[in-house]
Amino acid sequence: MCIPLDQVCDGYRHCLHGDDELVCDFECPYGCFCNGLAANCRARNMSHVYDIPKTTRELDLSLNKRLDSVLQMPVLDLIVLSILNLSGCDIDVITRNAFNRLRNLQLLDISNNLIRTLPNRVFSSLKQLKTLHIHGNYYMSKIDPKAFQNLFLIRDLNLANSLLRKISANTFAGLKLKSLDLSNNKLEDIEPFAFNELSANIINFEGNTIKSLNKDIFTGVIDLQLLRTPSFKFCCIRPNYVDEHNCIPTRDEFSSCEDLMRHSVLQFLLWLVGMLALLGNCLSLIYRLKVDRKRLQLGFGIFVTNLAAADLLMGVYLLIIAIADAVFRKRYIYEDEKWRGSFLCNLAGVLSTISSECSVFLLCLITLDRLLVIKFPFRPKYFTKKKSIICVLLAWVTSSFIAVLPVVYESYFQNKFYSRSGVCIALPLTRDRPPGWVYSILVFVLFNFITFLLVAVGQWTIFYEMQKSRGMATTAKSSRVKDLKVARNLLLVVATDFMCWFPIGVMGVTALSGHVISGDVYAWAAVFILPVNSALNPILYTLTAIIGGKAFQPSTNEHLRVKEIKEIGEGALELHAFSRRLAHKEDFSSSKYWSVNKILVEEIDIPPVVLLRSTAQLAGLLKVLHDNCLGIQSLDNKSVLISVRNGKVLGDVKIREEPYVCVPPKDKSDDIYRFGVWLRNISLLSKRHL
Repeated sequence: MCIPLDQVCDGYRHCLHGDDELVCDFECPYGCFCNGLAANCRARNMSHVYDIPKTTRELDLSLNKRLDSVLQMPVLDLIVLSILNLSGCDIDVITRNAFNRLRNLQLLDISNNLIRTLPNRVFSSLKQLKTLHIHGNYYMSKIDPKAFQNLFLIRDLNLANSLLRKISANTFAGLKLKSLDLSNNKLEDIEPFAFNELSANIINFEGNTIKSLNKDIFTGVIDLQLLRTPSFKFCCIRPNYVDEHNCIPTRDEFSSCEDLMRHSVLQFLLWLVGMLALLGNCLSLIYRLKVDRKRLQLGFGIFVTNLAAADLLMGVYLLIIAIADAVFRKRYIYEDEKWRGSFLCNLAGVLSTISSECSVFLLCLITLDRLLVIKFPFRPKYFTKKKSIICVLLAWVTSSFIAVLPVVYESYFQNKFYSRSGVCIALPLTRDRPPGWVYSILVFVLFNFITFLLVAVGQWTIFYEMQKSRGMATTAKSSRVKDLKVARNLLLVVATDFMCWFPIGVMGVTALSGHVISGDVYAWAAVFILPVNSALNPILYTLTAIIGGKAFQPSTNEHLRVKEIKEIGEGALELHAFSRRLAHKEDFSSSKYWSVNKILVEEIDIPPVVLLRSTAQLAGLLKVLHDNCLGIQSLDNKSVLISVRNGKVLGDVKIREEPYVCVPPKDKSDDIYRFGVWLRNISLLSKRHL
């Protein structure tokens, strides 16, 4: 109602509730600013509250650091106070009776203080309280049971970002909340019935490292709609009326509440691929070390033997996961935290990373070795035994460093690199950004994808070189058959690499760009696609050799190279591409071509220009022969014929020896040596002319 100003504070109540006489004797505290019955004493360096009028309805005492003991005793005797702000006052202790004389309080702000403990029933006298701000008390480590008793009107309770270590039973009994936030504390234990008799739409306790799992944590809670927890294991004990999709985080790609590996098919594949990888690579190692030991003198044999050892580690990894799955069957969720943080899980992750990365290095070395053998068949071996051992050691050391670094460098990886999933592998195939995700992308996506491309290009180059070298094969049919055989072997090697690394690379890039990848796809990639190459390599590199009774080498064969050289040479002999430089019978009987010996006996002079022409022709002939894998067994003054007419040497050269197929590089070097001796002898004729 509206009254004249002269009726305000005239001693008579003109308003219905006497409001015109309420503020007449209200004296604003010293140093504060007042507006009606509201006193603003913010940051006034106050040390006591004795001069605050009892009729105060709203009081702001925030940022007064000297009021740190104001709640140790019930000194605030303000029965009609509705709003109280004590934030930022460095209050560290609240006694049980601190608010006993504030029974009509509707808003209480004690945020951003140093409060360590909330005593039992500390708010029990505040039955009219509707809003409680208690956040920012970063040193709060304990809440006594029933500390929030009688707060019937509170709708939001924020206890985030403190040091709470334990939530006792019945702590929130009687509350009817929209939201309860316990996130980012130091909670290690939540007792059974901790949320008993609590009505809450949202409960959030993410960001805690709770070690124990009590199945009765959520017993007694009602009206729950959304549950945010540190791990999926808490969703396994959620109230039955809460849908799984409303419990965060969702279950991982592999595990369920009952089993480490929730798909029965993947459980079977774990054992199958693991046993194949283990037995196959053991067989491969035994064969290489006992039966085919001579191949260990070559780079290829050393690389394949170490490849079997690397793939053997993948078999060990798979069997570790399979055994853990069998041990934890039907009760996995209660062992999840313990298993993922265990030494065995970290060991399994390290073994899988060493195996996959070392295999990648060795496949690159095998491809490079075969490429050099095919492209430069007559040069000395690039990968000697010593060089091969050095390369293998570098591959093992580098792979081990890549695998062990996430375990020892805890400041960055936070010991969560291999424990991000129940199968202890760190493939970056989700949109999550756990510690070390950049490292995981660099290793498993970028590096492995690049090496796959290198292997694919190398294998294609090998096939191209072999196809080119067979251009002069004996028959088109035999060339076609051999091309198809080599192509099949190359296809197996490249296809298995492609099947393993290309899908993982694509999924990693897809996940990095923000797209959602199905959990089932992730599970198949980690359990089947990635390890299957380790089970196939023994078949590709060793089992085929055992069945065929000889050392099988994908993409080429050491003996095949010699055979091809012979075929090229024999084909060249049939084609006679250089026949015009070979002496025929009519050349021997005619007087057109004389041997160098005859020219010496007849004492015919050879002009220097003619000598140079003859030398160039003979050198060109040797080049053509060597390019076609042919050589000359005898190159001397008797076998070299030079054209003579009317007593003058013209310089056209022919040889009377039939070429032969030469395989070792030494045969060609012998030809060059004989050519040099011949050139020295014939140079004497040039000196005599001078």
